[in-house]
Order: sequence, then structure tokens, then C-alpha cells
Amino acid sequence: MSARIEPDGRTMMLLSLGLVAVLAVASSTLSFLGLIQAAAWAGIPEQLRWLVPIVVDATILVYAVAASVQRARGESTPFPGSLSASSRPSPSPQTRPTCWHPEASSPS
Repeated sequence: MSARIEPDGRTMMLLSLGLVAVLAVASSTLSFLGLIQAAAWAGIPEQLRWLVPIVVDATILVYAVAASVQRARGESTPFPGSLSASSRPSPSPQTRPTCWHPEASSPS
């Protein structure tokens, strides 16, 4: 008889939980550092830069909890199109910030 993986077993649950925890710590660290750099680029005073990742990540968590509550109640939880980056049209070259413009970022 060969050994089989029990997908609903305690070992798989703990392994999955451990991997998710490692990914959560890694992504939070990367996100925090990236948002600190974005805050510096945006000119936010140094003593306030740590608030940017807190506000962004806390907002994501609040929306996730709200969606979970709605789903538990049996309510519809469609993702609002206004929040989806893929549903927004690309800015025209005349209104697009120069940091997004390919010619503006190419070396001279």
C-alpha cells in the first residue's frame, strides 16, 4: 500500500498555514519598504512616511473584512469597477504624468 497525501489532514493544513504566513510576512515587508520609498518620492515629510503603508494596507484589510462579512451574510460582493485598475482607461499622452511617459524616462 502506498502512502497518500491527505489534503484535509492536519499536516497539510499546517503546511499551508505556514507557507501563507511566510508569504504574508515577505509581501508585507516588501510592500512597507516600497510604500516608504513612494512616500519619500511624493515629498511626504520623513516623520510621516511610515503612515503611508499603514493607511494603504489597513484599507485593504478593511475592504477584505467587509467583503468577508457580506459573503457570510449571503450578500453579493462584486468588486467595484471604480477600484479596479484594469477597468480604467489609460490616460492620454497629453494628460499622463511624465513619469509614465516612455520618452521622459529614456536616457538622453
